[in-house]
Amino acid sequence: MNFSWLMGEQLVRLVSALFVMTLVARYLGPDQFGNYAYIFALIGLLLPFANFGLDDLVMRAVAEDPPSASQIMRRAVFFRAGMALIAATAAIASTQFAITPAGVNPKLVALASLALFAAPIETFFHVVKALERVKRVVIMRTSIAFATTAITIWSVLNGAALAAFVAIRGCEALLLAAAAWLGFKMLRQTRGPAKAATFRISDGLPLMLASLATVVYMRIDQVMLGSMAEARELGQYGVAVRIVEALNFVMYAIQSTLFSSAVRNFKKSPETFDIFVQRIFDAHSLAGWTAMIFVGLFGTFLLVPVFGPKFAGALPMLAILLIGVPFLFLNQAWSAMLTVRGWLWTAPVATAFGATTNILLNLILIPVLGGRGAAIATVVSYVLTGIGISAIVPRLRHSARAMIKALNPVEVFFRTYRLYMAEVRGRT
Repeated sequence: MNFSWLMGEQLVRLVSALFVMTLVARYLGPDQFGNYAYIFALIGLLLPFANFGLDDLVMRAVAEDPPSASQIMRRAVFFRAGMALIAATAAIASTQFAITPAGVNPKLVALASLALFAAPIETFFHVVKALERVKRVVIMRTSIAFATTAITIWSVLNGAALAAFVAIRGCEALLLAAAAWLGFKMLRQTRGPAKAATFRISDGLPLMLASLATVVYMRIDQVMLGSMAEARELGQYGVAVRIVEALNFVMYAIQSTLFSSAVRNFKKSPETFDIFVQRIFDAHSLAGWTAMIFVGLFGTFLLVPVFGPKFAGALPMLAILLIGVPFLFLNQAWSAMLTVRGWLWTAPVATAFGATTNILLNLILIPVLGGRGAAIATVVSYVLTGIGISAIVPRLRHSARAMIKALNPVEVFFRTYRLYMAEVRGRT
């Protein structure tokens, strides 16, 4: 049931996000949408500082010790609030010291920074997910998605400026977080002795660095395009990236649903955990292939009719980025499983390598190929971060084998089907 509610929310928000993005892109045009994409790429680069890698740690600690949920939540929220303030200050200051596209100013970045201040409050949602009691929160967050869509339509019809759409997106993040806070307050807390001994803020540092490196290889291409190419090129690339990023809703919903089960499985039987990990990889890979095919069909037949002929240049960029979707889904599962095992410093090293590769490839490819070069650099970094590093590091080679095995969608489908039928026969 927890999975159904989360997937329902993610589906509604996916459709809403795609519709809003389409509407805003058509209305603003490639040049203005390029500024919009740059602003939120910049915010995305700083979001890991506000989160400080505590999402999975909070979920793991609450899943292991539900009576400590309130204590864990308070520690995480207050710390993340301070980090969000630092991140927002850095974002606004960057407009004064970095090369930015024309039209990007401190006011716009300040409005977008509202999304950074949503990060501390979003902690409540991770606590609710760990307690597997998401129904009320999902209903409220779904309603907010509908409201955001309606306000965006109203803004377009009334000829709003770029600042209005930036503010709408920042406020939406705050409202989604507020819904999580309200949902947590409505819960009846699990009673029992509270320990919270397994939750340490300092454990978030390696995960923050891993998240930062991940965001760098997912967002730095847009920031670099904003500095090295025309705004129109960035606007077209921004559309391709936004379409692919919409799939993150599905990826995070799967991870959130399976994470608590992974924690319990590892705690109960560490020696057989690799079998469970293969199932996690299979689920993420199958979802990634499905998403890639679905969005690929959309891009082929509908991108130009939906976004307009000015965005036709986004189609080859989208096609390249879609190749990396199964690898992106697998990397998310791989990072989560490292957290469950307690191998917290492995992910930062791997993702830092991927991020460095992405930056170097961007420097080489963007001047020659523009947005297509940025897309190629991103896909290569996806492959190197998960499978590439795992194949090199001896204790991670079993993960490399499992991820490669999960990349065969036909085999994964039949393997998943056999497991499902075995479970059905076991229940009967």
